[in-house]
Amino acid sequence: MNVSEQWTLVTADIERAIKEGIERREDSIRRGLKDKFPFKGTPEEQERARREQDIQSKGSEIAAQRFWKLEYPVGPTGSFHSPDLGTNVQIRWSKYYTAHLSIYGKHGTRAQDDLSHYYVLITGEIPVFSFRGWVRGREVRASWWEPDKHVWWVP
Repeated sequence: MNVSEQWTLVTADIERAIKEGIERREDSIRRGLKDKFPFKGTPEEQERARREQDIQSKGSEIAAQRFWKLEYPVGPTGSFHSPDLGTNVQIRWSKYYTAHLSIYGKHGTRAQDDLSHYYVLITGEIPVFSFRGWVRGREVRASWWEPDKHVWWVP
């Protein structure tokens, strides 16, 4: 994969990202899942930001699915630990082009990310996403570990 590759979602993909992103958020609420990082603002602003994040994240997964020409559906809608693509690929999204890929270690009750999976960083916002790079979890370097955040921060 060329890390400068981009993918633009079509209208049907955008509609799917919205629908499945909202389903993901509603599933999180039903299951009582907490955010890894809190959002700022009023409760209404926080909820709007959470929904937007889930929609954009789902959009990045759809972009990856289309890029690799995988059949629909790919990955469970409401899961944060199951693979997003196939049996061992996790998509990590950020709207920031200069973002780092994050792979989470065990912290409190949160399970560690599966180090046998591949992790792909995609940046951008609907409708255009950029593929930034990937790493297999077991190839993370000790120098990338951020102990205060319990995360491997891959440049």
